[in-house]
Amino acid sequence: MIMRLKRKRISVVKEKLNLVFRVSLLILVKNQLVWPHSALQYEYEYVSESTSFKSLDIKLFTTGELDIITSHGISETEKSGRLNLLKKITYYRNFYALKGLLAFYAAWLRKIESGQRSWKDDPTCIVPVLSPYILSKSDSSSGDDFAGVEIPELSAKAFLELQNVLAFRGIEESEHKAVGPSTRMEFLGIICDSVKMTLEISIERLTDVDLILLEWVGKEFASKREIQSLIGKLNLSGVVSDPDECLFLEYIID
Repeated sequence: MIMRLKRKRISVVKEKLNLVFRVSLLILVKNQLVWPHSALQYEYEYVSESTSFKSLDIKLFTTGELDIITSHGISETEKSGRLNLLKKITYYRNFYALKGLLAFYAAWLRKIESGQRSWKDDPTCIVPVLSPYILSKSDSSSGDDFAGVEIPELSAKAFLELQNVLAFRGIEESEHKAVGPSTRMEFLGIICDSVKMTLEISIERLTDVDLILLEWVGKEFASKREIQSLIGKLNLSGVVSDPDECLFLEYIID
């Protein structure tokens, strides 16, 4: 009889603990959000169910996040907030390790899920999360050019922040190459126009491609270096056109 009472009490305690645990989870996650690895598992067959958020590389992370942003199942506010978060992560990629970027993203989503923050808030308030993941100068100086996108009202501030980050990391800026906030800018050979929302190839580069193509008319033999040069020129042009129109490059490479 005593044993039965004890067992009954134990089962009652377990039920109460389970109830408290379930309630605490509901309180912790007020707004359940979709995470990039979940979006990938749903959309892409080659991403297995065992793929975790921490195992994502930057390409898979970006693909998963863009799938969420372009989906019809989220509000305009969330789309805007996610796009803003992705822009900041893309910008921070030059200065912080991927592990830190994922930690930054996860910390912000957990704050939104718990109700502490909303998609209308600015995620830069948790930038200290990135502190342990600063890249060394040798790692962060591999690229020559940096570019960013911001709304007109904040563009000057963003440009100044980029200059400050470069100075803090000991990266010398080529002032004669720096371009301040503008709606039209040439970056890595591509002209970006944020008013017309277009990508263009400069006349000089198009002329260069035309001259190379003229050299190839009637050509029966070519060296490996000549073929690589041709692919490089055509690939740059293909960046600003429909990817489906550049499938011929695959045949050249193969």
